[in-house]
Amino acid sequence: MTKKLRKILKILLMSSIIIHSGILNTQDKSENKYLGKVTTLKSSLLEEDIKLIIYLPENYHSSKKEYPVFYLLDGEFFINQATAAVQFLSNCPYIRQNLIPELIVIGIVSNDRNRDFTPTHMPVYEAFRFPTSGGANKFFNFLKKELMPFIEKEYRTKPHKVLAGWSLGGLFTIHTYLNHPDDFSAYLAISPSLWWDNQIAVKQTESLIASNKLPDKKLTVTLGSLERGDMENSVKYSFLPLMMNAFSKNKQFRYLEVRNEGHNTAPFLGLYEGLKSLYYNWSFTPDILSDNSDNVDTYSLKLAKENGYEGNDAAESYEFLMNLAVLQGKYDESLKIAEYLAKKNPKSSYALFNLGIMYYRIEDLESAISCFKKAIQTEEVNSNPKQNRIEMYKKVLHDVEEEAKKRGNK
Repeated sequence: MTKKLRKILKILLMSSIIIHSGILNTQDKSENKYLGKVTTLKSSLLEEDIKLIIYLPENYHSSKKEYPVFYLLDGEFFINQATAAVQFLSNCPYIRQNLIPELIVIGIVSNDRNRDFTPTHMPVYEAFRFPTSGGANKFFNFLKKELMPFIEKEYRTKPHKVLAGWSLGGLFTIHTYLNHPDDFSAYLAISPSLWWDNQIAVKQTESLIASNKLPDKKLTVTLGSLERGDMENSVKYSFLPLMMNAFSKNKQFRYLEVRNEGHNTAPFLGLYEGLKSLYYNWSFTPDILSDNSDNVDTYSLKLAKENGYEGNDAAESYEFLMNLAVLQGKYDESLKIAEYLAKKNPKSSYALFNLGIMYYRIEDLESAISCFKKAIQTEEVNSNPKQNRIEMYKKVLHDVEEEAKKRGNK
């Protein structure tokens, strides 16, 4: 064997090793590309195996907590984006209070999304594009009768469940919201294909509104600002006006436009903004705050739990919602709660102090100073005054008075 031939064979051998190493590495990466555990559920209803990608919160195995569940269609495409959004919004150390609750995320991999996510079989002239369409009801039965019982048996779950999907998955999400609203607590439809079958879901929505039967459930719909044609017409100009009019007096429905994104790029931000909106979507209305009965406590506790509060103390639920409102920049909402608590608990120095803090946040220093003084006086006349509180109130009062003086001298 010549020296030249040995050199060529050596190069070929090294190339073969590199190529095979690349294949092996690719296979390893492929098997571990998801932020979650991959498993398979045998479905007797669908007569096939369904791949699931299951993400558990970081502290799941070290705690005994129960967790809400986020059911995500097209899990093979979106599990990593959804999981990253959930991790950041529910457990980021730089956010003082979680913006959403920690969630178990279930990525569902359909074997035929054109079949499973569509509510009707397309007419003959469209059937060539979607020959298997029309299986949404069957797929919903799989979710309800097989998947959800499996997840609830295997994992520590709360009754709170969210369904999310994109495009045809968004169509399925809307279809489920309209036809089976009580099976999920909230719905997130990202760029839903509401053009399907001559806007059949839009027509059903119109019918439900006319008969006053539209579901009273949280629904967020997102659409990329660059989406055009049937997508834009069916969502923005057909579905949205109906829903905005129907929900003009409450905030169960939210529409979000994802700026500078088209149909295929909108899901990334749609998942992130949509998740936030599901837990930003609340309000203390003036009529509920004018009620001095226990109904307000019940309302507050229910609202707080819907937004991630895990306790059973009505008093703490007010503080949870007040702090959440501050994080979301809803100072008017937070001020309403603080004013209500101070009125409801006139002998509580802490309620007065909190009200002062809220006035300070909206830069009404005069009202803030007045509240801090009342808080000090209220605590001082208590039968067992807490000196550490009085000292804190006085320090804050002094700082705010100094700030007021500086502003007055400018």
